Amino acid sequence: MQSTPKLHPHLNSHQANRCPTKEVHQWAGHSGVINRLAWCSAAPYSHLLLSASMDTTVRVWNAWAQYQQCVRTLRTHTKAVRDAQWSEDGQQILSSSYDRTAAITDVQTGQCCTVLDHPNFVSCGKFHPVMPYIVATGTNESIQVWDIRSPEVPCRTFTYKEHLGQVQDLMFSHDGQELFSCSEVVSRDSSDRSIMAWDFKTGVTLSNQIFQERYTVTRLCLHPKLNQFIAQTQGSYAAIFSTERPYKMNKNTRFEGHKTAGYNIGLSVSRDGNLVYTGCAEGKLHCYNFHNARKIRTFDCRSDVVMDAVCHPVLPSAVACATWSGNLHVFQ
Repeated sequence: MQSTPKLHPHLNSHQANRCPTKEVHQWAGHSGVINRLAWCSAAPYSHLLLSASMDTTVRVWNAWAQYQQCVRTLRTHTKAVRDAQWSEDGQQILSSSYDRTAAITDVQTGQCCTVLDHPNFVSCGKFHPVMPYIVATGTNESIQVWDIRSPEVPCRTFTYKEHLGQVQDLMFSHDGQELFSCSEVVSRDSSDRSIMAWDFKTGVTLSNQIFQERYTVTRLCLHPKLNQFIAQTQGSYAAIFSTERPYKMNKNTRFEGHKTAGYNIGLSVSRDGNLVYTGCAEGKLHCYNFHNARKIRTFDCRSDVVMDAVCHPVLPSAVACATWSGNLHVFQ
């Protein structure tokens, strides 16, 4: 599964990212909805793309293979897979499922290494950016922290004094000292717990007042260079927030023009931090300028819903997206 010749000239390049111009690949990936995509960021394996699906599988793809793009099918779970993420070294995949488990699977062998049992279904999971043996998972009413060296029980559980709901997504700050979560809770007048900041070491809530508008937030995306992140809202716009206290929202810049319509639609920021991509409930892929939120280009994926979009970690103009019908598209 080593890197393909197509990627070799770009591995040490600092070329600025640019919006793709055309679709270069399309293939049928799954028999069910694709919930999550992720490129492998480890340089030797950056040609690999994972997809997590409602058909209970996680699949690993070589997006530039002429034949047989699927190089591994992981059948770790018995029910739909909601989320999946690569480990930092590209050797393992953390997956989260409706079967009430999160699992760590070896990519080379396809064998499950660790199973993390939960009382409710697991909607998201993230490796810690500094401590690779630490994992955080989101479930109903709580965030659980695991040391995968002793995975029998979580080493910490983050809860809140009020109703938290199902945790939709998790995101670490760059240094891993803070953890951000978004959940489905919304009250009559505000959505004060839809984005929360936690002190990762102590589990103390740092803020539950980050997002004050009456929309739930379904996805979080950390900016690769700045102390900022983007949140995808059910108001059919994405907003920018600071990862530093008091976690202010940028009220002058928001990404609009795509529809979320109740779907858990993903978004991504290019490696240089200048471009933002998001899926859309109208079957399109949208590209924005991060700094002024101006829409640069829209691609028609000829589908009902584009569920996720991810920028390639090496190639400056490659973007993959996945659809409700289980298809994958690559633009460059």
